Amino acid sequence: MKHVNIAVLGSKELSGKLGKKGTSSDFSLYNLKESNSIACFLEPTTYPEKLQPLLYSISLADYIVLVVEKVDKFLGETIVALDLLGKKNGLLAVSDGVSEPLVNQVIAGTVAASYERVPLDATEIRVKAISFSPERKAGPVKIPVDHSFNVKSVGNVVLGVVERGEVKKHQKLELLPAGKQVEAKSLQVHDQDVSSAETGSRVGVSVKGAELEEMRRGSVLAEPGSLRASGKIAGKLTVSKYFKQGVKPGAQFFYSRGMQFIQARLLGEKQLLPGESAGVELELSSPAVFEKGDKALIAFPDSKDLRIAGLLDV
Repeated sequence: MKHVNIAVLGSKELSGKLGKKGTSSDFSLYNLKESNSIACFLEPTTYPEKLQPLLYSISLADYIVLVVEKVDKFLGETIVALDLLGKKNGLLAVSDGVSEPLVNQVIAGTVAASYERVPLDATEIRVKAISFSPERKAGPVKIPVDHSFNVKSVGNVVLGVVERGEVKKHQKLELLPAGKQVEAKSLQVHDQDVSSAETGSRVGVSVKGAELEEMRRGSVLAEPGSLRASGKIAGKLTVSKYFKQGVKPGAQFFYSRGMQFIQARLLGEKQLLPGESAGVELELSSPAVFEKGDKALIAFPDSKDLRIAGLLDV
C-alpha cells in the first residue's frame, strides 16, 4: 500500500473536498483511500493566526498543494518555509482574479516555481496529488508524535506519521525525550488493527511503559539508541535573505523540527545578517530530539512581519 501525506496550503475549503475529515486540532487531517493508495491531506487550520500548524503540516508532507487566493505576507511566509525545507514536489493553483504575473514574481527563484500549475479544481488536484510516489528513507524506526490520549481498555495511544522504517506490533522502542523504554502494544492504520506500519503511514500506537504526559506532541518513538535528546544543539544556521533584521547574539526564538516547537536562545557573540550562514549553538528551554542531518526552522512567532528567520542544519 502506498502512503502519501499532502499539505494543502492557502485554502480553508479545499481539504474537505479531497478527503474525509479525521483528527482535528490546530491542524486537521483529511483521509482518502483509493485502490492501492492512502492519502492524508494536512490543513494548517489555525494558520495564519498561529504559525505552528503551518510548520507542522509542511514538515509532515511528502507533497504540497499551494493555493493562491491572494498575494499577501502570509503567502510569502509560506513560500519561505517551503523553500528553506526544500519541499520541491507539488501543485500550484491560482484563484480567479489573482494576477498570474504577480504570483510568478513572488515565487521566482523558490521551490514553488517548479510546482505543476493546475486549475483550482478538487477532482484534478486529488488525482494528481494521490498519484505522487514519495521516496522513502530506510533505517531505524522514527515516529514523531502529533497527538496522544488515553483510550479506555486500550491504554495510552499516540498518533503520528512513520517518518522512517517499519514499526511492528510488540516492538521495543525508546520514547524521547523522556528516555523511557516502551512497547508498541498494538497498532492501527486508518482504524484497522495491523501487525506493522510502514514508512509514510499514519499510525496509532498503543504504548506500554510510559505516562501520558511523557508522550505529548513533540516526543518521538524510535529504535533504542538511534536518536539523541539534549537541551543544547549545534549546527549551521542560515538566515533567510528575506528576514531583514538578521539574528542577534542572545536572540530568543523557537526551534521547529517535525512536531517539535521549542523556545531557544542563540549562544555566542556573532550576529548573522540576512543571507549569512555560520556555525552556531542553541540553548533550548526543553530537550530537543534530533540526529545528524536534521533540518530545523528558526522562527519568531510574535514578529509582526516575516516570522520564519532561517534554517538550522544539524
